[in-house]
Formats: sequence, C-alpha cells, structure tokens
Amino acid sequence: MRTHMHLGWFWVLLVGMLCTAHAHNDAYQLVVKIQELEDRKFATQASFKLPLKSCQAWRYLTDYESSSAIPGVLSAKATRLDRHKAELKLRMEERILFLTVRMNSVLEFVELPQQGTDFVQTSGEAKSFQGSWRIEPNGTDTVFRYHSVFQPDSALPMVVIKYFFDRRLRSNFAAIAQIGAAQRDQACP
Repeated sequence: MRTHMHLGWFWVLLVGMLCTAHAHNDAYQLVVKIQELEDRKFATQASFKLPLKSCQAWRYLTDYESSSAIPGVLSAKATRLDRHKAELKLRMEERILFLTVRMNSVLEFVELPQQGTDFVQTSGEAKSFQGSWRIEPNGTDTVFRYHSVFQPDSALPMVVIKYFFDRRLRSNFAAIAQIGAAQRDQACP
C-alpha cells in the first residue's frame, strides 16, 4: 500500500512538472525542430516570443554571459573583440544516465545591430558548430529565431548525442525563453 502511495505522488509530480513545462512553452510559443543530416550533423531551428521591446531583446541577445543561467552551462565568459564582434568561452557539463560529458567551446559572434547575431565555434569539442539568432519585433513582443548546424566529435557515442538533441536541447530553449522573459522590467539604454 505504501509503495502505491509513493508511486501516486510520483505521477502527480511528474504530470505537474510536464504541465508546467508545457504551459511555459505555450506562453512563449516555443517551437524546436531538430533534423539529423548526413555526416552526423544536426540542424536545429527554434523560435519563441517574449514580452520584450526591441531594445530589451537586443540587450538580452548580446548579454552572452547570461548563458551561465542555462542548465548544463558551468561558466560563460565574454570578451569584446571589436564594436560588433564578441567571443564567448563556455564550459558545459551534461549528465546522461551514468555518464558525465564535459565540453568546452569558444564561439565568435558577429553582431548585426537590432537584427541578430551570427556565430561560429572557433575551438571546442565539436567538429563544427555555427548558426544565427534573429530578433523580430512583433507589436509589444519580440520573436527570437535560432538556426544552427552542429557536427559532434565522432568520439561521442551516437546514443549520447541523440539523447542531448531529443531531450535536453528542448528544455534548454525553454530555459532561454524563461530567462529572457525576466528581462521585461529592464530599462532600455
């Protein structure tokens, strides 16, 4: 009888967490599409809408060190290279079942003021990683659009890579949207 009670609470909590995650996704109109390409590459497209003015969205998009609030990111250190270029050094850790995968990545961002950013990995564990972020004003809100192509290091087992893309990446975009939504009270410069 006691086991059934514990399992009952487990299911109630699990359904509650899933409903909360789904509600957040609906609030931000989060869409994440992942496609496996040839040569062990993955294309990711994501979009979400936040209650941010254009200037707030731009500030959030270029606050590279805010990446440290994303689950799995241990540290994020940004360095300004010139007026419209920045470098971001990331240290990440993913736990998948009994495996702990640690990754380092250095990304270079080229900024297109008030429009978005293009990025490319200049060093790190991935064979290649590049993409873009775009912001589009939509009334009192802003739509964020993300696109990337990622080719993992062949040393990582494909089961680990697919787990990350199928499960973790979606929750990371939900976290990015939630962190961004908290910026709505920030003043524009």
